[in-house]
Amino acid sequence: MATVAVTVCENPDCRKVFEIPIGHYNRARKMQRRVFCGTKCAGIMRRKHRTEEEKREMSRVRCRRYKAKNTAVVRERNRKYMRKNYDPVKARESRKRNGHAAYLQTPEYRKYKKAYDRQRRCKIHYGEFWEAASVLFDLESEIDSRQAKAENNIINKSQRRKRTWQTLQPKTLKTHFGSP
Repeated sequence: MATVAVTVCENPDCRKVFEIPIGHYNRARKMQRRVFCGTKCAGIMRRKHRTEEEKREMSRVRCRRYKAKNTAVVRERNRKYMRKNYDPVKARESRKRNGHAAYLQTPEYRKYKKAYDRQRRCKIHYGEFWEAASVLFDLESEIDSRQAKAENNIINKSQRRKRTWQTLQPKTLKTHFGSP
């Protein structure tokens, strides 16, 4: 009885005739797996016929598994790298170059940040009722501004000035604009 099977590598670029132990060959056939002459051909065929997206996804999954298993090792390696390579002056220049500070000073960002901070504070202090608290703050600020305008005689100020001027100048108006 033969202990070695003579077969052909299933890599179409290789097609080399080689010997393999009969038990390995039978196990591969039973599990419906392909038989290759070596690890190089097996690796090529494993990676072949995959799109770039599939390769990226496989790499991402593999990387995530590795990081989950070896969290402490990865963190320590990253810390060592930072200690060795971090230059605060260079980092400061890099932050200046990317224009982030200028972006933070734009009116759009300030408006966004003000709304974000307000929402965050409301969520922290009022929990699930944060939306009601936010509306209440809007209402209170509107009431306060109207009350301040009323106390300082700011409401309808231009209209009052116009009426006062018209009552003080009745003759001048009639001569310029005719009788009413």
